[in-house]
Amino acid sequence: MAASSRAPTDEVTRQQMANLMVGREVSNIFPEKPALPDDAPVAFKVEQASVPGWAEGVSFSVRRGEVLGFARLVGAGRTELFEALVGLRAMNAGRVEIEGKRVKLSNPHDTVRHDIFIIVLRI
Repeated sequence: MAASSRAPTDEVTRQQMANLMVGREVSNIFPEKPALPDDAPVAFKVEQASVPGWAEGVSFSVRRGEVLGFARLVGAGRTELFEALVGLRAMNAGRVEIEGKRVKLSNPHDTVRHDIFIIVLRI
């Protein structure tokens, strides 16, 4: 199907639709990724983190190779929690581990030193 072709959507495959959208042949759009083994090491772990007035008892872990996303309503404390994890806000309780070792993240310099980068997207 040429890039300028028109066809009813029920006659176009996902592959053809992708090719039409980008104007060229697209292959391997969503390559298979092997599942992480159950024993994959935990790279970053947070236990019972609390930010006064915003978040209480938050725990999560991320294994090497994983991507973790958080979604909450505005005002639920998500941004404040991550500000605390990068040293921009006080965290009055909790434990942070990197590669199984406890670390203290009390300012942005600490997070950079430990190669922690958090991207906050507001959608």
